[in-house]
Amino acid sequence: IGNLGAALANYGGFASRGFRVAALVDADPALAGKPVAGIPVQHIDTLETVIREQHVSIGVIATPAGAAQQVCDRLVEAGVTSILNFAPTVLAVPDGVDVRKVDL
Repeated sequence: IGNLGAALANYGGFASRGFRVAALVDADPALAGKPVAGIPVQHIDTLETVIREQHVSIGVIATPAGAAQQVCDRLVEAGVTSILNFAPTVLAVPDGVDVRKVDL
């Protein structure tokens, strides 16, 4: 979880709008189990299981540009239908999936 991921995890605006942060996922195995905003980070290998078990419908991508499309594809394949994209790249998604690009 980088600086942006940590900032998003700690952002109170999600909860005030009725959204909960269900999970934090990172590719770095050294981060697995470490809490950020009180939520233990899970390894990316668990992404599909987390989405299914937590009933996730909205995903947030805060990765480097080179990793964003692969993460997006996995989110969509696991059933996520809305994505907030903080990565500095445009994502390709199938019809029925809504992507909101966020430029900071």
